[in-house]
Amino acid sequence: MREPAAKPADRRSLAEIIDDAVKVINPSAGSEKAFRTTVARAIKALRHINWRELPPPGVMKVRLRDCAKILHAARIAVGAVRPLHRPDAFLVALLKEISVIEQLRDTLVVPRGSRRWDFIAHAAAIKARDIIDPNPERQPENIGKCQWRRKATLTAGGPWLTLSNLLYEGAIGEHDRDMSRYCREADNVPKNIYLARPAPR
Repeated sequence: MREPAAKPADRRSLAEIIDDAVKVINPSAGSEKAFRTTVARAIKALRHINWRELPPPGVMKVRLRDCAKILHAARIAVGAVRPLHRPDAFLVALLKEISVIEQLRDTLVVPRGSRRWDFIAHAAAIKARDIIDPNPERQPENIGKCQWRRKATLTAGGPWLTLSNLLYEGAIGEHDRDMSRYCREADNVPKNIYLARPAPR
């Protein structure tokens, strides 16, 4: 489990962080409440990730490879008893699981370098972009609801990097995290593997 970078006395409150997010994005008066709620939910979801044990992507890649081998062995074992027993429903479910595991194995990108990939920073970058610049393919349900749209660019001090930093601070308490790397590579690690389920409301 990741330890907060800031001491409890130094950590800013959720309200303070959201206030800064409002200053950065400047939503209209009519949409500010919805924006505050959206940011708060994003931070709560990131805090949920903070409590999970996330191995480096290289380790996960090996685990997915091993899991696929074990599932294939199970498929062969099930096939061997089919003359006596036909567990068709189980076999269908097993084949579906094999397909999912193999897809995750094949699409998981292991970033270059020996540094541990910060999945909370990566998730913060994705969530910040989804908040200010929803994509029709990623969030079709948010297109009409986003009344504070801002272009998600990699400009230093721009809304995407700044909001990513605020979400990250809200999650673990670390101030002024350099989010440029994680915003730049936001699409390079499959988010469906490491993004936590939405935090309880």
